[in-house]
Amino acid sequence: MTKERGSTGLRTKLVKRLREVFPRAVVIAHEDRYTYGVLDISFTYRGRTDWLEVKVASPTLRKGKKIQLFVALELAREGNCHYVIYREGKLGERSTFITTPLTVKHDTWSTDYLLLAFNRDDWDHDLVVNFLKKARGEL
Repeated sequence: MTKERGSTGLRTKLVKRLREVFPRAVVIAHEDRYTYGVLDISFTYRGRTDWLEVKVASPTLRKGKKIQLFVALELAREGNCHYVIYREGKLGERSTFITTPLTVKHDTWSTDYLLLAFNRDDWDHDLVVNFLKKARGEL
């Protein structure tokens, strides 16, 4: 997987898309190198904040840092926290999934978690846009 297709490139493109669609929203991309345990993106709009952690599975997910897992689980229990998983299969097929940290088996990162939204055909930033709109009653 090339650098522009890695988690940094996908996160940058997702943030750009969120800012295009939601110009009044507060979208913050948090940098991993400065803040351990903070998730990738916070998105605040219409009185609600969602925390997003961008994961790339090529084809499987790698385990994250324990502090980040702890923070993600706490945010999911008390608020709105989601994993946005961009998957690239062994044959180059792409898909996008949104799930909650509460349903993921973090010891194995198995794929039998509850999907809140998915597109099995491509990497899809608009899937995230529409998920966030739906959470705010806009769809």
